[in-house]
Amino acid sequence: FFVSYPTTIAMSIPFQSINFAVYEFMRQLLHPVICTRSFISTERAKQEFPSYYSPLMYSPLTHVTSGAIAGATAAFATTPLDVSKTLLQTRGVSNCPHIRSSRSLFDAMKIIYSREGVRGFYRGVIARVVGFMPAAAISWVTYEYFKWMLKQYEYFQAIGYSNSSSGG
Repeated sequence: FFVSYPTTIAMSIPFQSINFAVYEFMRQLLHPVICTRSFISTERAKQEFPSYYSPLMYSPLTHVTSGAIAGATAAFATTPLDVSKTLLQTRGVSNCPHIRSSRSLFDAMKIIYSREGVRGFYRGVIARVVGFMPAAAISWVTYEYFKWMLKQYEYFQAIGYSNSSSGG
């Protein structure tokens, strides 16, 4: 009775793949370390820009921007699958016998294309993109923040720093 479940899985895999790939690409494009490495040698960059190579560096604007762009790209690219999934999920309330009898992603895609053409696959794309942009931005900046916190903790442990006061 979960006729849209395979479509949901088929949509999640490309969505997450695109999300990760675009995020990494944008993060490397926007992050100062990567930009610095593009123009001068790593050793010279370490001397001129030591804070860029510190484990304590964190750039929330980079992560928010990269996450938003990644979420928007993934949402746009997978909208045709989402529209097909929605048709499958709502087929029970349709008066159309073709929609009511649809059983697969390919059935749904044939119906959408025959009724609305390629444009039908992008129905609701703006709402979907606008919804996924902040969600992805928040997810990525949160992930990167906690990764940064763990690196900061490991760094301070490695240099022997302790914030506990030793009393006597």
